Amino acid sequence: MFGSYTYGNLIFGSKGAGSGNQYKSALESAAGADTLAVDKELALADASAGADALVIDKELAVVDVSTGADVLGIDKELIPSDGGVAVDTLSILRQMSVLMARDRSRLKPAYLLEISLKNGGPTLYFSDRNIEVSEQKYEDYLEDLSGIGEEIKRATSEGINADITLSFKNDRFRSYSYLIEIGESYPFEGAEVVIKEVYLDDDGVPSDVEVIFKGVLDEPKDIDLMGFKCSVSSMEFHKDRLWKQEVIDTTGYPNAYEDVGKYEPIVYGSGVLMPALRVDWGARTTLKGQISASATSLELSDASRFPASGYIWIDEEKIYYLSKSGNVLDGLSRGQGGTTATAHRAGADVWEHKAQYDSLLAGHELYSVGDIFAEIEGKLWRVTSGVSAVYEGGKHLLRATEQIRVKAVEDEIDVDDTTDVSDGIAVSDDIEVTVAGATKTVYPDSSTGGDNPGNSIDGNEWSQNVLAAGETNTVGFPDTSYGTIDKQYVYAILNAGDWSIGGFWTPSSISASQRGEFRFQRTGGDWGDPISFTPQQSTSVYEVLYKEVEYTATTTKSGSAYRTGSVTKTGTVLKTGTVISTHTVDRFHAVVSGYKDPDGNYGGAGSLIERPDYVIKHFLVERMGFSLSGIDTASFDTAGSFYATKGYKFAFAVNDRIVPSEFLRQLAFECRSTLRYEKGRWYLDVIPDTAPESVKTITKEELAGKGAKFRFRKTPWIDIANDLTAKFKKNYSRLGSESEWDSTVKQSDSASQAKYGIYPEELEFEAIRDAVMADDVLSHILLQRKTPLLVVEFPVFWEHFDLKVGDTIQIDNPLYGGKKFYIESIRRFDKFRAEVRAIEWW
Repeated sequence: MFGSYTYGNLIFGSKGAGSGNQYKSALESAAGADTLAVDKELALADASAGADALVIDKELAVVDVSTGADVLGIDKELIPSDGGVAVDTLSILRQMSVLMARDRSRLKPAYLLEISLKNGGPTLYFSDRNIEVSEQKYEDYLEDLSGIGEEIKRATSEGINADITLSFKNDRFRSYSYLIEIGESYPFEGAEVVIKEVYLDDDGVPSDVEVIFKGVLDEPKDIDLMGFKCSVSSMEFHKDRLWKQEVIDTTGYPNAYEDVGKYEPIVYGSGVLMPALRVDWGARTTLKGQISASATSLELSDASRFPASGYIWIDEEKIYYLSKSGNVLDGLSRGQGGTTATAHRAGADVWEHKAQYDSLLAGHELYSVGDIFAEIEGKLWRVTSGVSAVYEGGKHLLRATEQIRVKAVEDEIDVDDTTDVSDGIAVSDDIEVTVAGATKTVYPDSSTGGDNPGNSIDGNEWSQNVLAAGETNTVGFPDTSYGTIDKQYVYAILNAGDWSIGGFWTPSSISASQRGEFRFQRTGGDWGDPISFTPQQSTSVYEVLYKEVEYTATTTKSGSAYRTGSVTKTGTVLKTGTVISTHTVDRFHAVVSGYKDPDGNYGGAGSLIERPDYVIKHFLVERMGFSLSGIDTASFDTAGSFYATKGYKFAFAVNDRIVPSEFLRQLAFECRSTLRYEKGRWYLDVIPDTAPESVKTITKEELAGKGAKFRFRKTPWIDIANDLTAKFKKNYSRLGSESEWDSTVKQSDSASQAKYGIYPEELEFEAIRDAVMADDVLSHILLQRKTPLLVVEFPVFWEHFDLKVGDTIQIDNPLYGGKKFYIESIRRFDKFRAEVRAIEWW
């Protein structure tokens, strides 16, 4: 038997029967068959002595063996054999893979650089030798390369920028006397660089090429006549530098003043209550002094934003002004548009009249816009008309087509009402009634009164006023009596948050961790006894369902009554005055659902993007500019299956300055995962609750260097956290003194606290809005933080090391050999050695 492998169109036979040279350009068959000559150019093997012809396709490198031909042995390291005798077609690799090459000690690695210079410059192909790989020539301008490595912190998903340094020879290059001079026209700074690795045999024949890094060059340094150096930043950190969040300014929004300097919101997921940014509300100021109903000029506190002439609103009056001089408006035409000229007080709001008033909800198209609210004096009021959602120019807006104010009517009433009544009643009535105890259901009062089940609270979360902390909502019931009350119950649905319950009902409070349907109870009382709800956080009552009363209807009536006389009523009722109160809207808010899938790559075309893997993938591609080919599909799909099983969904808004790579790793942290950028691709890996099977055991023989050994330590004890609290469901529309977060979850470990003491820590889950998900993630974090973990570090020979960051390993060591470790870092010393750091699984 003999083996063979191929480079290009040449076939080399390995040592076997009758063969004495590993590199002889001949194929020898088993059992003493004649030598088969191989034409170097045509790659055609012709068998003598009647043997079947073996044709090797020059392009495909496929050996076709006719039925009955001698069996050809194939090197198992190159092509796995199926062990059959009657083999028809055997595929032979044209080049060895990198992993195969690493197993051959005589093969040595070489680095290949591809540098795309900026400003339309050429692409430079450099190596540490003159070499041609895949028909591309690489020139000998790379003197040294150090610092290759990947790193991810399992507990936080935090990444670390690369520490790679390239050393270049400063030789003559093309028309330049020195290589550095090309950078004057085509800057090295910011040039994209791809670093590849290839393995060469003694004849310089290459293996497959592997991309080991993608990034950008920093500025040249240590420049002299002999050479210069450049550090290299990872592509993810380069994208961070290119990241731009759109800011509200008067260039993009000429009439934006109130919210200038704020960031255009980016929204993912469903049900996020968002404040809309006032990007076109016109000019707004106050009246400097009081004016009469006949005044023909007025002074504003600041007229700089008002046009030279136009219409304004003061209270309920629309006024036209002919000219503006400083802060004074002249040539007033009062009572325009059917309004009435009236006197106005100093300090009254003055608005520029516009056909429409625009507020920005998001800097992109939204999946949907739900209920809209007006913010007035620190409260939210549901808007039912006059404001609508509009998608225009790539932005989603709220557009008000009326003056941005809310009107209310207050009556001032003067009543003179005198009644004189003389009433006598004579009754003879002997009644004795005994009725067994009964249960009656009573519904909240409605416009029809009584116990009509026309519930005025309809169960829509947003149909009720949003209750600020300390604000009370009281629900009454019909007071029609059916007997003596023994016990009464009120059934209600509350959302999460701390609640105080008024009206002598039990329980008298609800904790933040509870939500759903509750039954409140009291003994005795009256049929009309109300119940009140006071939230400790800004939230709302979902619905009060009904009151249920247990009562005894036993009545005994006896006696007599005598009625005589007449009823005399004198006096008049006088109502005078009608006051119309106008409330200025501070801003609008709306319940929105964010990005939708544009092309089916993030859950399905037109679907809401909310599952964590889809959110992260969409952000990487659509917001940061990475290609879909730079996303590792296998890891993202595996993570996505886990999220689907768990029911994980994100819902959040980005409305503050972020660093994209840090922000995305925080998202990964909030779904129990790590996100890493390795060898030009993004990987998303879920961290399980239990250690997976190890993929390899590292022995002492694989350690690199004389006296190399496993080095152990533990994570710092100050990192212990065994009493965790996490805030979630961020309140983007908080008012006044409201909390920035609507909900919290807690997790603790009593065994850790008994052993180490109590170490609290508070976290914030910005992307999580669901209590079950928040609790599950926090419980997982507690696993990693409740006790110090073992860390192992060791050097290895790189050509024998086929592991990657995120793999689970064991070590062959009598001290800690039975433990499993998660690889957090792999850093190359040079071409042949790497330093590995791994942390213990809990």
